[in-house]
Amino acid sequence: MGNYVSDSLKADMNDGKKKITPQLIYDSLELGYKSNIVLYVILFILVLFLCGLFFLVFRFDSPFNEKGKIIADAVLIALPILTAVFCAYFYFRGIKKHQEREYTVIVDTIERVVVDDRYVHQRRHSHMEHAMYLWHCGRVVISYAETSLHSEGDKAFVVVDKKHPNVPLMIFNDKYYELVDIEPEEL
Repeated sequence: MGNYVSDSLKADMNDGKKKITPQLIYDSLELGYKSNIVLYVILFILVLFLCGLFFLVFRFDSPFNEKGKIIADAVLIALPILTAVFCAYFYFRGIKKHQEREYTVIVDTIERVVVDDRYVHQRRHSHMEHAMYLWHCGRVVISYAETSLHSEGDKAFVVVDKKHPNVPLMIFNDKYYELVDIEPEEL
């Protein structure tokens, strides 16, 4: 599971409990998909820059003959166009998948919160992470600041996809959040 950062840090503990609405959940998850556009723009600019650089190099000092120059020019012009098409395809595919997905909120229990949890990757590499263990969803990587917000035995509202009910998308601690217009599923 990748690094997960929940919205728990955004709660102001002095204002009482924050409200979790279906629209808040939908908008928060949609923001994740829409933020991918920044990566796609950076990728497009990088491909455009590299193609322009190679175009200038091959145009003035080309190891190709005339036929090779035409093919190289065509490839260098087509590559940014193909990159833009693929980026647009993956962006709109992600947005469409988000709109078709069905989300549910479950109530899960925080079993333990570990500040320095050793994570071993492929029996060779290990590193320390801050993690929290949920009864139903298992291990979730959290930030160091979140370790002080969660404690053993707390209830948490976990947003999951109905197709993958063990993979948390968002976690809200019951101490700081309350559900509005949502009926959670008990496990």
